[in-house]
Amino acid sequence: MPVVAIIGRPNVGKSTLFNRLLGERKSVTSERAGTTRDRIYGRAEWNGRPFLAVDTGGLVSHPETGIEAGIREQALQAVGEADVVLFLVDGRDEPVGEDYDVAALLRPLGRRSVVVANKVEREAEEATAFLASRLGLDNPFPISALHGRGIGDLLDAVVERLPASEPVEETDSIRLAVIGRPNVGKSSLVNALVGSPQVLVTDEPGTTRDAVDTRIERGGSRFTLIDTAGLRRRAHVDDEVEYFATLRTLKSLESCDVALVLFDATRPPEKQDLRVAGMPASFGRGVVLLVNKWDLSNGDESAQRTLYRDRLPLLRWAPIRFISATTGQGIDGILPLARRVHEERSRRITTRDLAESVHVATLKHPAPGDAGPIIFGTQVGSSPPTFLLFVRNPEAITAGYVRYLEGTLREAYGFRGTPIRILLRRKRDSKRDRKRDHWAS
Repeated sequence: MPVVAIIGRPNVGKSTLFNRLLGERKSVTSERAGTTRDRIYGRAEWNGRPFLAVDTGGLVSHPETGIEAGIREQALQAVGEADVVLFLVDGRDEPVGEDYDVAALLRPLGRRSVVVANKVEREAEEATAFLASRLGLDNPFPISALHGRGIGDLLDAVVERLPASEPVEETDSIRLAVIGRPNVGKSSLVNALVGSPQVLVTDEPGTTRDAVDTRIERGGSRFTLIDTAGLRRRAHVDDEVEYFATLRTLKSLESCDVALVLFDATRPPEKQDLRVAGMPASFGRGVVLLVNKWDLSNGDESAQRTLYRDRLPLLRWAPIRFISATTGQGIDGILPLARRVHEERSRRITTRDLAESVHVATLKHPAPGDAGPIIFGTQVGSSPPTFLLFVRNPEAITAGYVRYLEGTLREAYGFRGTPIRILLRRKRDSKRDRKRDHWAS
């Protein structure tokens, strides 16, 4: 799809316009300048023409910090890959020095750039908005991204400038969410997997605030990498921007196939690390545990593996890898491993095989006496694998016995890296059900 980038100085409403084009609140918006720091991508469409919209951080002519310099570099990369650039200014005031600096960057693009005077709520304010024509580009489009005013005319102009393109059939990709506490190296890992600086990386915790999607292809498989904001303890999520960033991370977990859970090898896993690690399984997502910064650790891999298994007893089925996103140690094996976990998550077994496995399990360890025998079962879903078992008295089945049945299925069929759901239902007393009592003996 063609690419439309949204750029401008800080706090002119770029993320608000981005969300308006997409029809959803994907970018975090705030009155605070510098909220958006990475390139955020989303699919938009107008009059049957789809395009990829790109939100960027505020362009600063003379960055004073490393983060400001990184934001500027990200925005310039977005301009370089865009077919059309929307240059936002504040339509309530005349252009300022930063606007003229951005205009100088865009002037060689000609009609590929569109000046957009934002925050124009009423027709009476359009006279001020047209002061943006002083920038030496085409006349501005006065809009209100917040209220939708003038968006239709702007999109008509955008579509008119889009290059002709042939429709491309989209193939499914494996969606990988990269999650963990702040500053464990999530963005560094994404950049290492992509092979280019796709997301901003600094030593400051909390650099990433949005969920950033990046599509790549490796070994004949397509992947979508989702870099997410660091998940803090709920008591610390008292900032509006951080609150919505956390919601965006949770939404990414809902839509991903496999979560890459990062830990920091230079410190032992803490309570918050363990809480974050357990979240993907609660969403039914595959899990790969990655202990990052292994090059900075003097630990023994075998001992550390045992430590993480002991601290995460409910994730013993999740594979663990020790890596370094900065040196590349262990990076090559991550995507093939994630692909295998995705395949395991989609695995289905026949009712006959399920019957044999559960029958053997109940012979070794019968269900609690009050539960009665497990009469019938079948796999009712995948992603994650979900099994429905019929018993006389499901209330008598303990959580420990369900874990025992889960372990039996994993031993027989693998299901590595994916949670398993086992549902229990009361066996109804009917002739049809009695014909199914082939498990009880």
